[in-house]
Amino acid sequence: MEVIHIIPSWFLGLNIALEILFAIVTGVIAYYAFKIYRISDQRELKLFGASFTFLSVSYIFLTLINLLFLSVTQGNIHSLNVDRIIDLKDVFVGLFVFSFLLGFVTLFYTTLKIESGRVYTLLAILFIVAINYTADKSFMIYFLASIFLLFINYHYFREYYLKKNKNTLLTFIGMTFLLASNISLIVEANYFIPTMYVVSNALEFVGYGFIIASFVNALKNGKKKK
Repeated sequence: MEVIHIIPSWFLGLNIALEILFAIVTGVIAYYAFKIYRISDQRELKLFGASFTFLSVSYIFLTLINLLFLSVTQGNIHSLNVDRIIDLKDVFVGLFVFSFLLGFVTLFYTTLKIESGRVYTLLAILFIVAINYTADKSFMIYFLASIFLLFINYHYFREYYLKKNKNTLLTFIGMTFLLASNISLIVEANYFIPTMYVVSNALEFVGYGFIIASFVNALKNGKKKK
């Protein structure tokens, strides 16, 4: 049995509210990305919107999981456990993992600036196989997400360095907070430090705030140019 999340009992309820909020926020980010894509016809924005749609769906599944399937491991700690992804009794956990990492796979694929369905499919298959057959699933889930985010961060840092675009900087800062959030989840599950789950949620909240600010700013600038 593998622990995915360790949640302090005092944070239970608030974490569900935050997950609902994250589902809404990532959905809003996807909406803005698709909206700007319709204006600019930039393929990168369409893929960006798709990646955040997957992330929004993952938060919906995570909300359902935390409402229905948490188990008490100690008096003041709740945890989310899994065995094998393919053999899960709780199909929601598998769907959460799939949509969560597919969001980052899509975002990473976006930064590659290539058009190859085979490359995208290969990336998706590799992460599914890696998670299902690893002995430490919690580590692998957030390790893979962190690797993707590391390359995504490099991409946006390089884009900002070359073009000095404010919106790119805001996106880079947001992605940096998301990377820090995933690293916090690695520490939380592997070293049994429940407070790191709280830290991760706080970092996510700030990260998504910067990303949504970049899209709001982009839309404002677009209207001014018109």
